Amino acid sequence: MSVESDIGRVTRDVLGAITDSVVANLSVILKNEMNLNDDQVLRATSIVKTTIENTGFNGVNQYVSIFKEISKAAETPVKVKTGLFG
Repeated sequence: MSVESDIGRVTRDVLGAITDSVVANLSVILKNEMNLNDDQVLRATSIVKTTIENTGFNGVNQYVSIFKEISKAAETPVKVKTGLFG
């Protein structure tokens, strides 16, 4: 597996766990304290879920891009100039 695949898998697992936890806790609050009906709770939690996932994946995509640039730069030989005429 590639590094990108491994990072993607871990990201999905972590974001899934975070999202499930937030949605479960938020659902209880929305139902019990704000007296929202099931449809309203579903809409609110779907917005929260999408926001968490999009933000997380966006951040990971930026890290992967940086990693690719660093890897690409490491593979490129560096020419060192020495002396008066290089």
